[in-house]
Amino acid sequence: MPRQVSQDTAELCRAQSKQATLGSMPPRQVSQDTAKVCRAPSKRGMPPRQVSQDTAELCRAQNKRATLSSMPPRQVSQDSAGVFHHSASLHLPEVSRSSELCTAERSSSRQSVSSVTSEHDPRSKRLSFIDCSIDDLDELILAESEGADWFKDFWGTVLTQQPVCRALSNRSLVNWVAIYNRWQAAGKWTGQAPEYLNSYELQEWLAAPLTRVLELVKLFDPAGHGKVSMTKAPQDHYKVKVPVLPLMSACLVMSQTMSNRQKLRFLLGMFDLDDKGSLSMREFASMLENLLRGLGCLFKVKEIPRTIATAARSIFEQFRGGTVPMHELEMWFSGKTFHPFAVPFALLLQRFSADSQIIDPDSYNDDSRKFKLSHQKPVEEPLESFAVQEANTIRGSGARFDFKTFLKKLCPKATNTHLHMFDCWLQEFDKLQEQKACLERTRQMSARFKEYRSQPMLSERMRNELKTSFNVVDRSDCGRVTTVDLQVCMEVERCTAKSMMRYFDVNGDGFVDLEEYIAAMCPPGYRMPSDVKDNIFDVLLSAQVSKEEELVAQKEAFFEGKASPGRRAKDFIRKQVPDEVWNEWNTAWETLDKSHLGYLNCMHLKQSRALPADMCDFMFNLIAEDAEGDKITKHQFLTQLLESSGFRFRNGISSE
Repeated sequence: MPRQVSQDTAELCRAQSKQATLGSMPPRQVSQDTAKVCRAPSKRGMPPRQVSQDTAELCRAQNKRATLSSMPPRQVSQDSAGVFHHSASLHLPEVSRSSELCTAERSSSRQSVSSVTSEHDPRSKRLSFIDCSIDDLDELILAESEGADWFKDFWGTVLTQQPVCRALSNRSLVNWVAIYNRWQAAGKWTGQAPEYLNSYELQEWLAAPLTRVLELVKLFDPAGHGKVSMTKAPQDHYKVKVPVLPLMSACLVMSQTMSNRQKLRFLLGMFDLDDKGSLSMREFASMLENLLRGLGCLFKVKEIPRTIATAARSIFEQFRGGTVPMHELEMWFSGKTFHPFAVPFALLLQRFSADSQIIDPDSYNDDSRKFKLSHQKPVEEPLESFAVQEANTIRGSGARFDFKTFLKKLCPKATNTHLHMFDCWLQEFDKLQEQKACLERTRQMSARFKEYRSQPMLSERMRNELKTSFNVVDRSDCGRVTTVDLQVCMEVERCTAKSMMRYFDVNGDGFVDLEEYIAAMCPPGYRMPSDVKDNIFDVLLSAQVSKEEELVAQKEAFFEGKASPGRRAKDFIRKQVPDEVWNEWNTAWETLDKSHLGYLNCMHLKQSRALPADMCDFMFNLIAEDAEGDKITKHQFLTQLLESSGFRFRNGISSE
């Protein structure tokens, strides 16, 4: 009866499709349709009991298939085999085929999910607080040191994910100083402060509820937290061991109430055990290890790097000497040295930076009065670490009030720190006006230089005409013109001739040679040929304009109460200077320093003929910047070009 079986199979398949909609049918309709399915096979000569058994088996098979997606893989495979077995006993090959199609669809779905996951890999995603990605950092560091392990996965989590706990992110610097003092006092200020704290000690020092303390315990001592949670016994709180240095190091860096400078001074000060203002190799390695351990706990990083000591040694060797001063380490951590291995730390500070929202009191203090830690005596509260000198004026004495006294009368509750900051703000406002004037002058100089570069070179015909004129002025025919020659030939007063000599005589030898004469008498609209590529001066001027514009924008934002412009990737990430550019700069230096003196002054810039004479003083001051004296060294010259071009030295710290 092959034909009858196929008809019955079709009937059962129709019954399957109807049964799939049972959940959406009214109860009465469901029962009627079920009875109809059961009556259909009996009309074709099949025993009713057999039909009901087969229908029951089919329903059980359907129920198992419906739960495949929620079962573990191994259980799914076993149940799938059972489904196929039941289908075969009913002679339903279509069921087996559709199961294969479902398996293929699930495989395709897994592949598509995998591809989407790879597209949204956190390491390739741009960081939210700066325009770069973890892959960009990887490329930068590997270009510096191929095969170097900079803990990519660790930093990928810390720089892209959210911390599990930020319970202490709003603690002020004063509060952290109080905690530090309690910690050191527990060791009697001998450098033997406890390494671990139990739950109750941590609660006392933090002055926080026990529930909040247990959040930190869970991250920094999971085993201790597990036991406390299980037993609920008070004595188990005494067995908790929370490491102090990792906790404080990581929480300090993530603070939202401290400036980056305060964070670094606190962090480095904790590991400066002898209070000498510098870190040894051992202290530096300890600081890195505790900081990374603490960050790993707060971000629940699966695996803390195991080669931190090796990495610390490699970084420390970049510095010269057995110890490194604090100010050099602060520059390194801030990313100002542009060393590739410092970039992750600088980005960490930038991510949790509050510099655009708060005012750092240390900005208004002398170095001797700035905040710093001590391992030998209690640290004073940083905001009241200095006193403003009181005015020696008393109402009714006949003397006038000075500005600080006026402010104190106007704001009776203002502390000495506030008064000092008010005074500094006024000075900063005056400085802003000066910076605006400097910016306008720099813009004018940049436009002047661009105009000069666009002028044609002095032609050979004009040069010959000026040479003939020089021979006329050179009465003694010795190739040099004196002040008397200028006075006689130009028919001017002696004082005028002396002024002309100062303008003509670039090298200051008291005479005017042919080249000096031609340069001074060059007709307007033309420029002198030069062996120096003048594009380097264009780079310096353009970069100076951008730098001054940023400074003015930051100061204006400060006084307008707005957030200062955020930092960009170029403030942290800089590539090594290309060989061809480096060679071009060194060639320019050798051309300027023809006498191989090892330095340049304004005279050398004038002799190069690459700049208008009236711009040489300005360009010299721009390159020299804070240099002492009236000389520019090769290091200063190359450093300014690197800074202006957005490159860095090859070793990332200094040049040879």
